[in-house]
Amino acid sequence: MKVSQILYRFLLRPLTHRWPVKLNVLILAAMLWVFVAGNQTYEVEMPVEINPVKTRPGKVVISEIPRYATARVSGTGKDLVVLKYIQHPVLELDLHTIREYYNYPLKTEFVITPPGMNVRVESILEPDTVYVRLGNRVSKRVPVEPQVTVQPKMGYTLLQDIEVVPDSVTVSGPTDLMRSIQAISTEERTFVDVHKRMVEDEVPLELPEDDALSVEPKIVLVRLHLDRIAEHTMERIPVGAVRVPLGRRASVEPSRIDVILQGPASKLAALEQDSIDAFVNMTQWSGDQKMYSPRIRLPDRIELVRTIPDKVRVRMEVSGD
Repeated sequence: MKVSQILYRFLLRPLTHRWPVKLNVLILAAMLWVFVAGNQTYEVEMPVEINPVKTRPGKVVISEIPRYATARVSGTGKDLVVLKYIQHPVLELDLHTIREYYNYPLKTEFVITPPGMNVRVESILEPDTVYVRLGNRVSKRVPVEPQVTVQPKMGYTLLQDIEVVPDSVTVSGPTDLMRSIQAISTEERTFVDVHKRMVEDEVPLELPEDDALSVEPKIVLVRLHLDRIAEHTMERIPVGAVRVPLGRRASVEPSRIDVILQGPASKLAALEQDSIDAFVNMTQWSGDQKMYSPRIRLPDRIELVRTIPDKVRVRMEVSGD
């Protein structure tokens, strides 16, 4: 007889024979073990979160309080499992009597456990004392700086600066920490292939690392306003000369030029002639130079494509004044 046949006959076959019955027996045995073990009393160590509460109005904790204490807890097995992994205990530090600082002894009666559980906090192992120091809480409004990158779809552009609602938030905390807070940034966000007229999304703020500082609200609305890119020609824009040397008089020929512009279609459509400033800067004037490229001062989001003509002649004469 082969080895595989021997193994099947004497090992596997007895196990698989009437396996549903054997499986049910195994499950019942496991349930019985859990019931017996779960109702026995044990004593274990477990972390307990420290939660400062009821701070005096106008005060804030400025000392570093440990996040957890280690406690020895006794109770039934099933309740200890629930306490450690599901419904955690909390050690509450009542700060309403503290004016400035206090070495706070940790006591078992400070620990709050979920109701209906058969557990008891036997002792606080470490730390046995927490140093609490309070400072004055101040608040101020600071601007929100969007860390937003926009990549419009080809043929589109931003119509205006990125809008943030609200554009400022309230920061509260100890006086010494508040001095360095001048603005709060959003988390980084990138919008790709954007082409709708308006896009808005909620973006969380980058909150200060120090727990003593709080920010409200913690999320802002970012709005993007977009428009199609268009070209537009503004005709017969006057050109003047600026910073003409003392004792000289300048005349520009031609005195008017055409300006070809590019930008959001709606901005170009609303553009007035007097919102465009065309000029020649004569600061670096020399007698040998006659032709100059005019400079164009434009509203925000509008770009110059070219001027017609691209250069003008400047005649410089001695002023008769």
